[in-house]
Amino acid sequence: MNARLGLSRDGSTGKERIIVVKNGDDGYCGILVDEVVQVVRIEDRLLEPPPTVLEGIDRDFVSGIGRYHGRMLILLNMDKILDITLY
Repeated sequence: MNARLGLSRDGSTGKERIIVVKNGDDGYCGILVDEVVQVVRIEDRLLEPPPTVLEGIDRDFVSGIGRYHGRMLILLNMDKILDITLY
């Protein structure tokens, strides 16, 4: 995910995980992430559009912003992230 999102990586921490996601009608694939801290559900009514200015991540890869217990969460657009033609 770091390479796809254009983020740097300092090295292995031992907390890396592979998340299995549904890739449209093509089946499933795994994405390597640095760490999984928590899994939460956010109601659609609490979702906000992505900000016009976003540092560090290509805005096309962000579908919106969610808020959970006072924290802001960036919601990724997995269709675009998994689209290999966008390299």
